[in-house]
Amino acid sequence: MIVSMIIVFICSTGAKFYDYFLSESLPEIEMLATARSKTTEIVKEPGKTSPVETLYYISFELQNGSRINLEVGVNAYNNIPENTRGRLTYKEKNDKRFFVKFVSPP
Repeated sequence: MIVSMIIVFICSTGAKFYDYFLSESLPEIEMLATARSKTTEIVKEPGKTSPVETLYYISFELQNGSRINLEVGVNAYNNIPENTRGRLTYKEKNDKRFFVKFVSPP
């Protein structure tokens, strides 16, 4: 049981480290966007009732009208109000996108 918990932790943490190092080498994409909606996802370990972690997402409407959903940190989630226009910076590789920052005018 403990071994399976450790394996799940290593696999989930390893994927995040891989994503981080992958995103570091990608060029940044910057464009005007509007933060449209915010959602959370509570990740639970199978068979457990308490959450392992909470993931935070913001859906951005881009200048061309398309929408992208980006996983963001809790600080960005708390500090970017819905329907706020600003300059979105993110990175993209294949179909995976990585949030960098969102700056709205003062």
